[in-house]
Amino acid sequence: MTWDGGLLDGVFIHNNTFFWNPPVEGPPVKMTETEFGGSRSNSVINNVIYSTVPSMIHSGAGIKFQHNLYWYPGDSLPKWSYGGREHVGLTSYRAAAKDELFIEPKLDWLLRPLAGSQAIGRGLRVPDPGSQDAFGAPLLPGKPPDIGAIHRPT
Repeated sequence: MTWDGGLLDGVFIHNNTFFWNPPVEGPPVKMTETEFGGSRSNSVINNVIYSTVPSMIHSGAGIKFQHNLYWYPGDSLPKWSYGGREHVGLTSYRAAAKDELFIEPKLDWLLRPLAGSQAIGRGLRVPDPGSQDAFGAPLLPGKPPDIGAIHRPT
């Protein structure tokens, strides 16, 4: 919900890289108090979400998560709370969000994808992706997009 009681319509969150290292357990993406409405789609696409805690997202079903790459390096199974259901492990979550990825992203200390990273060239094409990545490197038209905010130079 917005501050004045309205609804969000046409939310489009794409190509970000999140490194989440909280002092207490909590998901890097939390949209439990958010209400979506209207005719435009609401999407979270092509993001790298690296979390040091097992909670990945906590969100209602009003926004679609698509082709995001998640990673949790711990021993327990990662958790997603989506659409009012708790999903433990990627297999369970894939029933709600079919093309999400759970793969070690192979990032350097600046969060840039290293050679062999599954984030390279595996993103979905999005409308108006901009002309550069988070570090100002040009995005090459015609090249499959990377997942995340920082693209590996060719």
